[in-house]
Amino acid sequence: MDTIKFPLPWQPKRLYDTLARVSFDQLVWAPIGIPLYYSCITFMEGYGVPEIKAKLREVYLDTLINNWKVWPLFQAFNFWFTPVRYRLLAVNIISIVWNCYLSIENQMSNAKVEHSEQ
Repeated sequence: MDTIKFPLPWQPKRLYDTLARVSFDQLVWAPIGIPLYYSCITFMEGYGVPEIKAKLREVYLDTLINNWKVWPLFQAFNFWFTPVRYRLLAVNIISIVWNCYLSIENQMSNAKVEHSEQ
């Protein structure tokens, strides 16, 4: 992500580059990564395409909104203050908590999807 630069030569460059990186992370990666996570985990749990679709209908939007409550501020801080060599470590530390949240959402949605099938 460090190679992402704001496309215009406006100043202050560092601020615009940080905004470009955060925007790319949240507007490209998050909308792709969240359904990818739920699809893969649901498949590995032994469910099929109908359950994946049901789960995504159940949790996608709420998870994306909650993602936007956590990650943009953290990533802005991370891109602005954290040296490049420590950024992955910082993301991994926050990801522990985020992955716990995703796991809880996944389990709760499993119960809802299974209940709606009965």
